[in-house]
Amino acid sequence: MPTQDNLIEITVWYRGVVEGRLARQIAGGLADAAEREGKYVQAFENYVDLPDRVYVPCRAYARISREPIAEPYLYENHNPYIVVCTDAALVKGCNVLKGIEPGGTLIVNTSQEPETVLALLRGLPRMDLLSKVVTLDAGLAHQPYTPQGGIEGATEKASAMRTASMLMGAIAKATGVVDLKALLSGRGSDQAAIEAGYHGVKELANPEYDATAQAEPASEHGYRGAVDLIIPAPLPNTANPGHITSNYRIFRPVVDQAACTACRICWVSCPDACISVDADKDEKVRIELAYCKGCGICWEVCPRHCIAAQDEVNYTDGVVRITY
Repeated sequence: MPTQDNLIEITVWYRGVVEGRLARQIAGGLADAAEREGKYVQAFENYVDLPDRVYVPCRAYARISREPIAEPYLYENHNPYIVVCTDAALVKGCNVLKGIEPGGTLIVNTSQEPETVLALLRGLPRMDLLSKVVTLDAGLAHQPYTPQGGIEGATEKASAMRTASMLMGAIAKATGVVDLKALLSGRGSDQAAIEAGYHGVKELANPEYDATAQAEPASEHGYRGAVDLIIPAPLPNTANPGHITSNYRIFRPVVDQAACTACRICWVSCPDACISVDADKDEKVRIELAYCKGCGICWEVCPRHCIAAQDEVNYTDGVVRITY
């Protein structure tokens, strides 16, 4: 747990490059609102992640306390009380509840019901610490491959500010970490979006939550000892578990095998070589979903439109949770 009992840690999971600015707006906006209430705050991003990779899962953080924050910037929130996901597929691809404080809240930007998100969480350790799941359809996650960040490779979009404002309103309503008036009083704030998020949340109590459950034991976050830098490379043309990147994916490619002519254009174009083609089988095109980032190239180049982009959260399989 945090070294200060009154310290609230907020973790925002987002997609690298395309949602960098969105995550900073959420973390920074909450910190600014709390500061206007007279609280002590920190807001920063995680340099342990890879924010320069498109759609890679990344995190931004805020810390809020009623007393001066004694601990320095540690580059990571190890014990969040509030976890925010910019899309529901992050719940499939990452352990978003890692280190969560007892009674914590998960807030997900999705058009899905909280029950759907809760089902995606099953199998994660320490579900007994999560008190509730909150969903809000704040946009962006349903606009495939439109960069929304403010860093290299992305463009500024007004819709990102609206999404951030709606999610901040939802966080205020679901957790009370900041007051609605404090959010609305921010300079240049999108008051209509904040209000929409505040009143548009859907909440679901976690039936596995145990109010008597204890937090995970504190662990050292410093020097971890010697590391073996020599790792055997896999043989050519074989699967490499170190290259699994399916948690980048928001949309998955789904093949219409009956319409497919096995032309191999998708196979040639796939940047991760996760497509195989066998024209003599009923499944002419096979996609190794553990290695598919959902980049969209295959459904863009298919001349017969045999490959469609489907929302990843509509499926219970196909994403390997990666430990961060």
